[in-house]
Amino acid sequence: MQYARILCLPNCFYPSLDFFRSWKDLGKKPQLWLVVLAFAVPGAQYGFQSVMAIQFKHFGVTDTDIGSISFVAVTCQACGVTLVGLSMDRFRRRLKPVALAFLVASFLAYLWLALITFDVIAYRKWMLYTSFVMVSG
Repeated sequence: MQYARILCLPNCFYPSLDFFRSWKDLGKKPQLWLVVLAFAVPGAQYGFQSVMAIQFKHFGVTDTDIGSISFVAVTCQACGVTLVGLSMDRFRRRLKPVALAFLVASFLAYLWLALITFDVIAYRKWMLYTSFVMVSG
């Protein structure tokens, strides 16, 4: 590989990879695209929050209910992130299974919310709150 030299400190040079070649090499790795997909899923969830009132209008969910659901979701996110952050030292050697468990739980929550949205499951207000809070977490 060709190296480009960059100036870091006076009289000190460190080799650096060519910028475009390193991006090209990264793009060939499937692990990168799995990480990109993992970071793209929350973006889709936030896009859903903006159209949630339209999506649940046929259930009779009002704007006040949407605000309540969003408030509960944000509060649970803050509490959940705090608890996970404080307890991650215990799972230091098992980070992959813990992350996989969170991803599976998130997928199941998305599936549950989709089944409610498409009228496959009978609508109950508590189910909507619970599934949306789980999706948001």
